[in-house]
Amino acid sequence: MTKATIVLMGYILIVLSTILCALFVNEGAAALVAAGLTLALVVFCARRFRGEEESDAPRAWWRLSSTPVTGFVLGVLFAAPSVVAIPTSPDAAFVGVSILYALIGLAFISSSLTLIAQRRNESPGVGSG
Repeated sequence: MTKATIVLMGYILIVLSTILCALFVNEGAAALVAAGLTLALVVFCARRFRGEEESDAPRAWWRLSSTPVTGFVLGVLFAAPSVVAIPTSPDAAFVGVSILYALIGLAFISSSLTLIAQRRNESPGVGSG
C-alpha cells in the first residue's frame, strides 16, 4: 500500500468514527475520538514512513518527517487552526482537542528545527577540507 492510501484510509476511519460518535454519543466525545485517532495516525505514519534517503533503521524518537520542509508544512497545518479554535470554543473537549493539535504541530516544527541543526553540525564548515 502507498503512503497516500494509508493516510486516506486513516482519514476516512477518523471521519466515520467521529460521525458515528457524534450521532450516538455527543459532539464532545466525537471530538475526543477524532483527536485520539488523529494522534494514533500521526504516530503510526511518523514511525513507519521513510524518506528516500532514510534507512530502514528505527528513527530517532523526535523525528516526525523525512525533511524539514515537510515538518514545517505539517506543523502549520496542525497548529494554525488551533490558534483560532482555542479562544472561540465554548466546550472544554474542543479546547483540549485544539491544544492537542497545537502540540502535534509544535512537535513537527521542533522535529524540523532539530533536523536542520543536525544537518548543519554534520556538514563541513567553510574553509575546511
